Formats: sequence, C-alpha cells, structure tokens
Amino acid sequence: MNSIYFVAQFITYFRKTEKQKSRTAWVQWRDIVQEVYREKYFQSKIKLIINSGTADYKKIGSFVNAELLINEFNEEEKIEILELIHLFLQLLKNEKEVIFVTKLESELNQINQIISEPDKLKIDLKVQEWLTNKAEDKFYFKIKLDGTLIIILFDFFIRWISLWFFKNKSDHPLIGSLGFFTTSQFLIIPICVIAIAYIRDKITEKKTNFIFSQLGRTDLKIINRQSPWNYLISFMILITGILIALITLEISKDDYNFVLPTFTLLYGSYLLILISFFSKKKPSIAQIINQLDKINSNQVKTNLDHHENDEEIIELDVSLRSANDKMEAYVLEAALFGALAFSGFLQLISSNNISIESLGAFSANFYSLFEGFVNFSSDKIFVALNQLLSKDGILSLMSFLTLFCSVFFLAVIASRLRFNDLSDSIDKSLQLSKIYNDKEENLISLNGGKTNESSNLITKMIRKHLIKGNLSLEQTLPIMEFMRFFRTLGIFTFFVIIVTGGLFVSIQLSLVLAFIMFISFLFFKLKSIVQFIKNKTTQFQEFYFKIESKVFYFILISVSLCFILRSFEINENLAGGIIVLSFFIIFLHYILSLFIPEKLEDEEISDSIFVSGNRNKIVLKKFYKISLSIIFLGLMLKIMHFKGANLLFFVGTLLLAIYFVIGQKTKNNNKVLGIIYRTSFSLVILGGMFFVMHWPGAGFLRLITIICLIICLILLFIYKNQLLRTTKNITITFVILGFLLQFPFFRFAFTTLSFNVKVYKEKMEISKLRTKITEPVDLGYVNAKTKYELDSLKYYMKKNDAYLEKIGAHELNEYCRVITENQSDTTVLNHNLKWINWVISKNNYFLHYFTKIELLMKQKKYAGAIEQIKLVEKMHLEGDEKANRKQLIEYRNQCLKELSKSK
Repeated sequence: MNSIYFVAQFITYFRKTEKQKSRTAWVQWRDIVQEVYREKYFQSKIKLIINSGTADYKKIGSFVNAELLINEFNEEEKIEILELIHLFLQLLKNEKEVIFVTKLESELNQINQIISEPDKLKIDLKVQEWLTNKAEDKFYFKIKLDGTLIIILFDFFIRWISLWFFKNKSDHPLIGSLGFFTTSQFLIIPICVIAIAYIRDKITEKKTNFIFSQLGRTDLKIINRQSPWNYLISFMILITGILIALITLEISKDDYNFVLPTFTLLYGSYLLILISFFSKKKPSIAQIINQLDKINSNQVKTNLDHHENDEEIIELDVSLRSANDKMEAYVLEAALFGALAFSGFLQLISSNNISIESLGAFSANFYSLFEGFVNFSSDKIFVALNQLLSKDGILSLMSFLTLFCSVFFLAVIASRLRFNDLSDSIDKSLQLSKIYNDKEENLISLNGGKTNESSNLITKMIRKHLIKGNLSLEQTLPIMEFMRFFRTLGIFTFFVIIVTGGLFVSIQLSLVLAFIMFISFLFFKLKSIVQFIKNKTTQFQEFYFKIESKVFYFILISVSLCFILRSFEINENLAGGIIVLSFFIIFLHYILSLFIPEKLEDEEISDSIFVSGNRNKIVLKKFYKISLSIIFLGLMLKIMHFKGANLLFFVGTLLLAIYFVIGQKTKNNNKVLGIIYRTSFSLVILGGMFFVMHWPGAGFLRLITIICLIICLILLFIYKNQLLRTTKNITITFVILGFLLQFPFFRFAFTTLSFNVKVYKEKMEISKLRTKITEPVDLGYVNAKTKYELDSLKYYMKKNDAYLEKIGAHELNEYCRVITENQSDTTVLNHNLKWINWVISKNNYFLHYFTKIELLMKQKKYAGAIEQIKLVEKMHLEGDEKANRKQLIEYRNQCLKELSKSK
C-alpha cells in the first residue's frame, strides 16, 4: 500500500468523522505533497493516488484499525506516513483549527509510540522544512518567461489565406465551395495547426533541456506566462474571427442569440488551448540566469550576517519606495487624463454635432469597412473609409475613443486598492526587520562585536520578515504590469484622439502628429531596436560573406547554361526560367552584398579628421552595387520582354554614370587624369544605354565611346602606377566589351544570351526588312514615289509576311502606322490593312483599332471606319481615357462628314 494513499485515507476519515467543513488545510496539504513528491511521481499520478485514498476512506474503519494498518509498513514508510500526518496537523494549527488540532493530537499520541524520540524530532524538522519551502516558494526554482503568440498568429494567417482562396476561387468546384471552406475552418486548419504546434513544442522542449543540462541544473521549472499585450491580441483575434465567420457564412441577425455564444465558446476555447499549451518559447541562458538572480534576491540568502542584513533591508526599502512612487505617478496620470478624456466625451455628446443616429451610422460604416476586407472588395472599403473620414465620422470616432480612454485610465485607478494592501504588508515586514536589526546590532555590540545564540535567533527573525516582504513585493509585479498596460493603452488612445482631431485641419497635419506619437513611444526603445537590427545585420553579414563566392559561381554556371540552352534551342521555356532565375539572383546578390563590409584600397583611405571622409566612399561603393542590381533587373525584364524593363534599365544606368562621375579614379587625386576617366566611364555607360534603348544619337555616342576607350587604354599604360586597381579593371572590362560589341553577332549574343547563328541571321533579316519598310528613301522605301521604289516597298512587305510571328503584334502595329502616315498607294495600303487585321486578331488592343480606323479613313472606307469606332467605344481605353474618347469623336465626325459629302 502506498504511504500517500494511506495518509489520504486517514485524513479523509478524520475529516468525515469530525465533520470538518473547512477545506483550507486539506487543499494546502495536497499542494505541498505534490511539490514534495514531484520528482518521485508525475503530478497526475500523485493526484490519482490522493483521490483514490479519499474515495476509499471507509476502509480505515476506526483509528484503532488505522494504527494496526500502520504497523504493516516498514520503518521508512512509517516515518513517511507520520511526516505527512504531522504536516496536516501543523496546517490545522496555522489555520487556528484548535478543536480539530486537539482531537488529531490525541489520536496521534498512540501512533507516535511506534517510533523513537530522535525520529519524532526528525519528523518535526522535516515538516518545518516543507512549510518553510512552501512559504518561501523554494520547492523548485520557477523560471518565468513570456509566452509567444506565433502559433495563434500562424493560425490566423492560414485562415485569411483560406478565406482569400474561397472568395477568389468561387468558380472552383472544391476550393470555392462553402462546405470545403467550413470544413477547413473548423476541422482541417485546427488539426494541422495543433500538429505543427505539438512538433514545435517538442523541439523547443528538447532544446531547453539541452540548455539546462549545460547549466547542470535539475531544480528548474519553466512557467510560460502571457503578457497583457498577448491577451489583448488574442482577444482581438477572437473578435475578428467571429465577425469573419458571421459575414462569410451570411448568418442572419435573428440567429445571433445562438450563433454568437456558440462561436465565442468554440473559437475562444480553441485560442485558449493554443495560448495555454502551445506558447512555449526556447529560453536563452541569459534569461535563465537573470531569473535566478531575481529569485535569489526575493528569497534572501539562508545565512545572513549582521552586515548583510543591513544591505537586504536597504534593498527592500528602496524597492518599496520605488514601487510606491510608480504607483502614485500612474494613478495621478490616470486621474488627470481619464477625467480629461471623459469630459471630452461629455462635451462631444452634448453638442449638436453628435447624435445617436450618427454614432449608429459610424458603427454601421465600420462594420462595412470590415466586411469589405473580409470580401476583398476594394470598392466597399473605399466607400466605408470615405464615410468614416467625413466630419460626422471623425466626431463619432473621437467620441468612442474618449470613452475607451476613460475606461483604460479608470482600470489603472481601480488596481490601486490591491496594491495598497500589499504595500502595507511589505511596509510591516520592513519595519519589523528594522526593529529586529536594531536589536541585533545592540546585542552584538554588547557582546564585543561577536554573535551569540540570541543574536542568531534575531537574525533568523530578520530573515523571515525580509523573505515575507520580498515575496509580497513580488506579488506587486503583476499589479504594476497591469497598471502599466492600461496606462499605455490609455496614453496611446489619447494620442490617437489628438491625431484624429488633426484630420479636421488636414491629413498632412494628422500624419505629422502620428509621427510624433510613434517617436514618443519608440524613442526610449531606440537603442534596443538599433542593437537588434545591428545583431541581425551582423549575423547575416557573416553568413553571406561565407557564401558570396558560391553565389558568384552559381550565377556564372546558370548564365552559361542559359547560353547553351538558347544557342541550341533546347527547351525554350526552361531557358527562359533559368534566365529569370539567374538575373534575379544577380539582382539579389548585389542587394544582399550591401551588408558585406566594403573594401577600400589603401590609396582611397583618407587621413581626414572627419569620420565621414571614408564613410562617404563606402556609401559610394554601396551606391555602385545598387545601380548594378537595378541594371541587371532591367536587363532580365528586357530579355523576357516584361513591362518596366526600360525604366529600370534607364534608372540603373543613370545611377551608375553618376557613380563614375563622383568616384575616385586615381591614387594621388590627379585632377586631369581623374576627369578624363570619370568622363570616359560615364560616356561609355550612357552610350550603352542609348544603344540598348534605340534612342537617337546612339551612333554618335558609340563613336565618342570608342574614342574615349582608346584614350583610357593608352593612359592606362602610361599612368598605370597612378591609377587605382578598380579603375584599371573597369578600363580593361570596358575595352574588351567595347571591342566585342563592334561585331553585330556579339551584340546579338549579349542582348539575347544566345550564340544561335540561325536566329541571328533571322533577326538581322527582320531588322533589314524593318529598315526597308519603315525608313525614308535614303535607307528604306516608306515614302516611295517612283514605280521602282513602290515595287521595292511591295517586295519587302511581301517578304516580311514570313516573319509576322517573330515581329509581334505591337511592333507590326508601328509598321502599319508609319506606312499609313507616309503612303497613298492602293496596293500598299491594302497590304497594310491585311497586316493590321492580323495584329488585331493577335492582340485586341484599342490603339491597334485606332491604326485601322486611320487606315480605313485614308482608303476612304468611312462606313468600315465607323464600324470599328463602334467596337472601340465599347472597350476600356487605358491611359488618358478622356483624350482617347475625344479622338474617337473626331474620327466619327470626320467619317460622317465625308459620307454626307458623297451622298
């Protein structure tokens, strides 16, 4: 028979026999037993043993029978049984249960005869030790750490993704069905989230056990506590989740009486499970050591001398005064701002600008705004925002905010009552400690500075009161946290009221006030924020520094693979994907390399007394990387014919040219030589941009670029000892690229990432045909007049038919527009009409119709032009729609005018 089981039987039999109604001593006994035997038995096992003994109390029968049953145990178990019974007896004494104490002692007189006097003394000492550990909370060290909401936020994020798929895939037979959405919300997502949370908890527990083993501590136990902010966020998620369910499932208001409590109970219980059981966070060694330091300061050392007594008393005195000062400040602020906010609420409510209807309309508009977010309806969101930001909306918002602000500050004031009780208890322990400390000092001084039995006894009394005071002080911490939480909420709400009031003047003023608000909240945390960012950037810097060379080789291999695939026309889709990946990685590489320390050459390092002298050069290096990243991103988009390529390439090239103008090029700051290289490099970059963008003047810049590169190459050999290493490298790179780009085939290869000769010849042929068809007589035949010229134009147009797919709809439309503007020959215009019809069949774009309308009008086919105008009028016109509509009206009027003339 288990000793705990037997004692639970015995105590329950005693309580039932004596009809004891108070359960305080019994509950305290259960708690202490669970703490004492926590290493021997699992907590649930102890509870099971105690409950089993309680249920079987009738088996005791009588106190005489209990004495006989005790004799069946061995000596060690007998002592254990008596320890537990005497523990209950002592708890009864502490609760002043005098009658029950007398009766239990009389029953124990016979039982105590079975053990020796030394054992009785050991039992008393053990019971006192247990009670002391309970009073001082020293059964084990509790490491209190803040819990995490990562699982709850992950669950909330997954639910929003599920909602988005449900709303945007409404035509899908599975994802768009209400049944699947409901099943995922109530079953699939919770199961997946709990499974992930369980695995995460096991990993966290394993890592934490490893930390404890490293510290060599087995007497530690982690308690995850949630901050008020965590509870607030969880509450907001609960409210949001319920509203989303009501809106998505389209539940009518008549069903709210049943649905709202049900959803609140289900979702609230689910969130409570997540926050209670799956909020573990791996502690750091520093956090554990800090917690142990706090525990040591609260529990006070076991053996204090008379000097250490003074230090502990002063520390408790300072802590008490500090807590009182904070509490007084919080209460004073709360009374001031709370009264001010509530007076503002009364002022707003009593004015003619606010009514019950306007407050109801504000609530309805706020609900519509949330409904717009749930349904992913931007139109509904903007309509609701416009209503909320109206004069009535802002006044209603301020009314609600002032009321909430008052409540928040009132919560701070209400918590003062509990704090005062604890403060009195701490002050009492402090004053008693001071009195006993004075007595101790007097005894020691009378004894010649030596301690004796009397002084040691007083020292123990001092320690007892100091421990009680420190434990009471620890109980004030949650109250102070509660007060700080609601005080912060109140101040934040007061700031929001001021920011909202700024909307009456202008949005810009409101933004300035909001900026001041955030600065005031973050200013004193700025150092920790900067340190956190610095830690993370340093960590990433060290990581990327190790893999930088590997990334470079990966880029080199991937670009080479692109050349191979495109040159041999192997899986064009795969080649396109690798191009996008390669150039995007190059873009990321230059962005991420910004975190890596920049290398300055010895000659670049300035001996200026200002730190900014070298820092500016480092910034220029980063500026260079940023420009290169933008250029490669633009090149990727241009190769893949994506939108925005030209703009990105233009911006990146311009930034690179600026860098070359500003950056140092020579070792001894030779101004003339530096100007030559700066000008040459910037002209080379600009020339490349003009060439890639096909801008006028590209040929002239190309000639200037060649001259500049030749000059730079010559100066490189003459002044090689005066140039920086980077200047030499850039010069050689530009010369090699400039030389290769003089050959059309290499220009084609660099712009298409392909050495395919067949595609090159085809592209050259298309370029030649474009010149012949769209350029003037000097180069082509677009404005041909003579029969020979017209025949040549028709020949090249007919030859161009074989390449329509290669040219593409947008570029062929430009052909058609140029021919329409410059030609009047019937055959040419008819061929042009055939082209524009092909363009429209491939791309139903309104500007292509404009080209066809102008062509039909030039052919005097006005009825056909009007039919095309009718088609365009039904289309959405991008860009300046008003100007395009006006152009259509002009087309229609001109066609009608010409038709009326013909009639």
